[in-house]
Amino acid sequence: MDTNDTTETYDANQRDHQWETTGEQADELTPQSTGRWLITTQGTLHLWDLDQMTYVRMPSAASKSGSMGHDQRPVPLTRVVWWPKVGERPYFWYDDPDDPVFWEHWRISSEVQKIERLADTRAATDPEDPS
Repeated sequence: MDTNDTTETYDANQRDHQWETTGEQADELTPQSTGRWLITTQGTLHLWDLDQMTYVRMPSAASKSGSMGHDQRPVPLTRVVWWPKVGERPYFWYDDPDDPVFWEHWRISSEVQKIERLADTRAATDPEDPS
């Protein structure tokens, strides 16, 4: 799954089928954090890819805030004011995926309930394997 493909969408309602976690949980993410993380807030899943510096918001039917612009699409993170931390609300800025030169948006999510590392299930290419 390439999070740079802005046509790709994600569905929070298929969480158990789509998101394989490693079992590792964190209390918070920091500027030094790496990897892909699934963050659970009230009624919404958030995918933070800190290697690609992208973010995806995936609200479920239980989300009190409902749908928002650019949901289920990877958007480039441009700065993080408050990093995700269990019990607190992250605050960050991201580029508009349709017009990144002229538009930047900010978001404050609801309180973080859980932070889980995602398994890297993206296909790896072995240069020694010609098949």
